[in-house]
Amino acid sequence: GLHRTIALAHRSDVAPPRAARELQRMLLER
Repeated sequence: GLHRTIALAHRSDVAPPRAARELQRMLLER
């Protein structure tokens, strides 16, 4: 869920574009 997305976004081993894409997807599926 949202917590998972935040965790991925805060992880340095995950590419920023990917995290941003996931976050945007969550907002769209709101």
